[in-house]
Amino acid sequence: MNYSYHQLSIDEFDRLYGESLQSVSQFELTFAWLKATAQFMVPDGGQVIVHCLIESEASSQVEKLIVALPLMHLAHNKTLKSLGSFYSTIIAQSYSTYYQALSHTNALNNLITHILQSSSWQTLQIGPMEEDSGLANFFITQRSKSYFSKVFSQNQNIYQDKLSSFEHYYAQLPSQLKNTLSRRSKKLRKYAPYTIDIVTTNELFERAFRDYKTIYQASWKVDEYSYDFIEQVCRSALAKNQLRLGVLYVNDKPAAAQIWFIQANETIATASIFKLAYHPDFQQFSVGSILSLALSEYVLNRDMVNVIEFGMGNESYKRDWLKLTKKRLTLQVYNKRNILGFIKGVLSIWLARLKNIKTKNTQLKRNESS
Repeated sequence: MNYSYHQLSIDEFDRLYGESLQSVSQFELTFAWLKATAQFMVPDGGQVIVHCLIESEASSQVEKLIVALPLMHLAHNKTLKSLGSFYSTIIAQSYSTYYQALSHTNALNNLITHILQSSSWQTLQIGPMEEDSGLANFFITQRSKSYFSKVFSQNQNIYQDKLSSFEHYYAQLPSQLKNTLSRRSKKLRKYAPYTIDIVTTNELFERAFRDYKTIYQASWKVDEYSYDFIEQVCRSALAKNQLRLGVLYVNDKPAAAQIWFIQANETIATASIFKLAYHPDFQQFSVGSILSLALSEYVLNRDMVNVIEFGMGNESYKRDWLKLTKKRLTLQVYNKRNILGFIKGVLSIWLARLKNIKTKNTQLKRNESS
């Protein structure tokens, strides 16, 4: 097996391999999401490089992509980061349709090794990744003379899998939540007529997205960093029937809005909840919860999803809707081959150890005094 390592701009990669990537388990892992991130979310002065492992056939001189990992190169290539932003809750490598697990067992490790061999970078921040992913395992389990790593952050992904129908899903919701939904929907119907639109086509998108922005700006949340990014990923999803944009109207006034994405591969279909907001004028009616239930019914009975997931965050309300959790990690990696990278790594690790010692000493003093 003859491998070669290539670095491509995201436009070059799109032209050569954009249509030959394997299907993924979540919309955030699609190339459409990555392109929008590269377009709207890369800091000034940064550039996106897609690191590729290519298999070459000597007999035919044909080059085939095996696996790729896009990274942001910042501060004159001294800082590397996963191609993501605060909108991103998961990252992963991209495999081509030519990739075969049995034939290319070490492809990912081979690619990462090539990326790390350079002495010019100082730090690499990679994540959020599934805790048991091949990408995370490489850095956690491998010992290397060229780099060391530590956990930068940990977050929870709340989800539920093995879903078969809305009826099955609804039956296992907490009684308190079901009672609240019943009471508040009756209260809302008495107050005023309401309707729910679940937008999946271009014809209704403009109005629905405008109403989403109106609701979001009136809600308790801080204003969006980039409506352009959100609109772009919505339009990309819309083009492939993967957007479920729900808007609840009370007397034709926008009251709640949510953005969900659908993504299916050969084994599972996943609904990812991306954005939720409601207008404070209608908080007493739990309009957000009413809309969540309607969207859940839609994706389970029409899209036939097996999994619903909340992205990242451990907010308590999410556990009323979905029961399972898994950990996602972001790792900070330091380059031992680069003097400044080595110094930064040593300082970071020792400062963390000193902080732990201080915390333990403080706890001991508290125990002794109590």
